Amino acid sequence: MNRKYEVLEKVRQVIIRERRWHVDAISEQDAIRAVRDGTESRCYRGEKRLLDSSEHVGWFINNQPTDYRPAEAVPVDDGIADIGGGG
Repeated sequence: MNRKYEVLEKVRQVIIRERRWHVDAISEQDAIRAVRDGTESRCYRGEKRLLDSSEHVGWFINNQPTDYRPAEAVPVDDGIADIGGGG
């Protein structure tokens, strides 16, 4: 008989966010200041997000950390009952 499980996979990701403005200013530093101060919000041109890195944190079954053991996940018919233990 099958049972119901809540399976949760956790992955830690580092995302690089790029925001772009087209700013008229008297210098590079003044352009940065204008964006930081929010005075150039009308010059906002959009945002892009890039995945920098990804690290698998783990598997959780019903909120409990669980190691994945593939050999136990494959049902094997021994003629009597289905049990884990395939390749």
